[in-house]
Amino acid sequence: MKILEKVKLHFEDKKYCKVKRQVGEESFVTNDGFIVDYSDDFIVLKEVDDFVVRGYLIFQTKTITEIRRNKSDIFFEKIYKLEGITETIENMYKIDLTNWQTILNL
Repeated sequence: MKILEKVKLHFEDKKYCKVKRQVGEESFVTNDGFIVDYSDDFIVLKEVDDFVVRGYLIFQTKTITEIRRNKSDIFFEKIYKLEGITETIENMYKIDLTNWQTILNL
């Protein structure tokens, strides 16, 4: 399955996942959360870390190297549901994801 297909699936089904992305030549960052919006070029992730909703991250889809959802992630999502965290996962802001200028509203 291609990255954008996974993005669409996790967005539509509101599934918790880990998104690994390349931030340097040999540097990678993994963020946990729920995809709350996306376009062909950008993704909006509502980040959840240690059972705390941190906020929104916006990054380019071309930097994504992997979207993971395994048994561990499914287990964490069940806990988030029991704790009421998934009920707070929504996109409160409609951001134009056309390009960085529209995202930053320049």
